[in-house]
Amino acid sequence: LFASGKVAASSSTASPRSACDGNHGSKPLRASPSPSPPPGVSDDDVRQAVQAAERRLQRPLSPERQDACKAIRQAHRQIVMLTQSRGGPAVAACTDDGIMAFEDFRRPVLQALGSLSAELSEAREALDQLEPKGAVFDFLVELNRRKPRYQSRIVATLTHLLGRAPWREACDADARLRDAVSAIVDEPSELVKLGDGSAISLKKKAADAIASGGVGVLAARVLAAYDL
Repeated sequence: LFASGKVAASSSTASPRSACDGNHGSKPLRASPSPSPPPGVSDDDVRQAVQAAERRLQRPLSPERQDACKAIRQAHRQIVMLTQSRGGPAVAACTDDGIMAFEDFRRPVLQALGSLSAELSEAREALDQLEPKGAVFDFLVELNRRKPRYQSRIVATLTHLLGRAPWREACDADARLRDAVSAIVDEPSELVKLGDGSAISLKKKAADAIASGGVGVLAARVLAAYDL
């Protein structure tokens, strides 16, 4: 009797756990515990990292990004308004205000496009969205023609602008602008100066002729030669 009572007591003690283990549908499953932080990283470290990420997402644009975006938009507006108020890009390029407008535009453009920093991504997007783009190209072409001392800076500015698809497409859409800009940014050895002071790119002209299926003859009159 003592032995059988001991067995019965053992059975009654074990039965609740076996019922819980065998019948999962009687109770909802418990959620898996959250994964533990890596060794050496405390819960406070994780919490601080999450809070820091939230602050970064909520903070406003940095002064660098704000300044670049604002400077690009203001300089573009200045060039457009100056060109309109002076009766065209040729007159605007001859003024001191034209030089100032160019420098105000050149600096933030080179800052935004001369770096791959994510901090300046908004400035690059702002530059791509500027309209009209043709007014800027016209102004830079005239400035290059009338202020040759700024040629290297103008070439650098145009080269950076043409590296952006929206600006390159805007330039290519106008054959006159495309030829004028190409004559500036191409290598000097590929350029031929005309009587009016402008220049054309033989390489560009040849490529255009081939693309259109045309052929032609180039005649040149040598005015002077040295060290032949």
